[in-house]
Amino acid sequence: PDQFGTRTKMEYRVIRNHHGALELAFHQRGSYKDKIALPHGCKLASPLMNEAALQALADFGVKRESSDETVSPPAWSQSRGGDIQRIIVRESKTTGAVAAIAYDATGRRCGGQKEADHLEEKIAGRAIRYPLTCFFQNHIPLFEQAVFEIARAAADSKKVVELYCGVGAIGLAVASTAGEVIGVESHPKSVEAARRNAHLNGITNFSV
Repeated sequence: PDQFGTRTKMEYRVIRNHHGALELAFHQRGSYKDKIALPHGCKLASPLMNEAALQALADFGVKRESSDETVSPPAWSQSRGGDIQRIIVRESKTTGAVAAIAYDATGRRCGGQKEADHLEEKIAGRAIRYPLTCFFQNHIPLFEQAVFEIARAAADSKKVVELYCGVGAIGLAVASTAGEVIGVESHPKSVEAARRNAHLNGITNFSV
């Protein structure tokens, strides 16, 4: 499978370089304090994801290499938490939709752009929607292969219990051949999403 541009989620830290400009960064391995600058983003993310993250920086008045203009900081950039501290970018590999959300030092959302409050992937023939704040697998082709294997192993089972079911991607695939699938999940938004996904796909033998 492809190694680059495959991730559905990236979390960048934001640092100031020696010129005072904001840049994307990762934590240096083994250190929470030290960071490695990523002027163009990360190759594990798609160009669309990196562009969305860089645009979030541009919205704070950062001068980009590709532009001679500086965008004036919008009002929400002057948050109580000060500078933007991290940017989370998510992408649907099925629809191509991208969402980028910026947070300040207090954890308060302070910018970014998003087309909707959820994204959708097609997994094993099922439409799976998940909120931007919920966990979802990062490598869709590998995840789908695993889902097919799990569904084959659980075929014709009378009852299947899926622990940590998240938004229901695995359980809903298994439900096509199992008698009953019960998902167990503690995250409220994931529980709601799993139930909505069951309804979306017309599956009645799946519950959370």
